[in-house]
Amino acid sequence: MRPIHTVPASRLSWGEWDAAKQKDIGEGDIHKAYSADTIAAGKIRGVITIDGKPYTVTGLGNNEAHLWPLLTTAEWGEKATTSYGDVTNSADQFTYEGIRVKRGKDQFVMGPRSGEISVQGDKRAAPAPAPHEAAAEREEPAEPDDDDESNRMDDEEEELLPDEDDMDDPDFYEPEEPEPDEPPTSAAPEVFTLAPTPAIPAQQMTLFASGEEVIP
Repeated sequence: MRPIHTVPASRLSWGEWDAAKQKDIGEGDIHKAYSADTIAAGKIRGVITIDGKPYTVTGLGNNEAHLWPLLTTAEWGEKATTSYGDVTNSADQFTYEGIRVKRGKDQFVMGPRSGEISVQGDKRAAPAPAPHEAAAEREEPAEPDDDDESNRMDDEEEELLPDEDDMDDPDFYEPEEPEPDEPPTSAAPEVFTLAPTPAIPAQQMTLFASGEEVIP
């Protein structure tokens, strides 16, 4: 039976898919490190450290995961390594032991089955809300109070009612006469004065008509 370790439940979270960013938001580091489908290619998605020892994830369940031990090449020593095809074709119990894998530039060898452990999430310690969730909580408007709304409507109705002193005034109910509209003011028309045309002597007019040149 595998030893069981307890970790914060947030480390096993599946997260939520963000279509805009095309990735899972809030995914736990243990869930991200699942590598059972990449070990055949000699790669692992992540290294998980438990009690100072490195592991990778080979199985996921409901709030739990199975972790397989990793050894450095120095710890493995000169022993022969194997391939994924060799272990899957073996008649013995399946094991990842001896398979070389890498994470980036780091080289590892899958350790013995005896080092396999399980981790379970502790749900008693609720994880802190993600930044976008905390912002949404702060921006959520407060629901209106029914009593406050009722009091506001009563105050508005009281403002529309006349005072008792005004009701005793006989002139209160007489409608106000509209003020007469002032007639539009028009500017005085502008007057233009024409200079008188000088009179032409009759003699000159006769000469003009005959076409004769007039020398004054």
